[in-house]
Amino acid sequence: MPGSDPTTNGDLSADIRQLESALERCALQVRTVKNCQDKIDVQAEESAKSLN
Repeated sequence: MPGSDPTTNGDLSADIRQLESALERCALQVRTVKNCQDKIDVQAEESAKSLN
């Protein structure tokens, strides 16, 4: 998360926008990792089934 030291309401508003943007980027990264892990889990299950 970006650092913050607002001195005016305008600074605070800008900081809020930066924080929202950082949270959106973080959420996209989490979603990407989750999707990747889900695909790996499906592949592992399919591989395990083929061995049985």
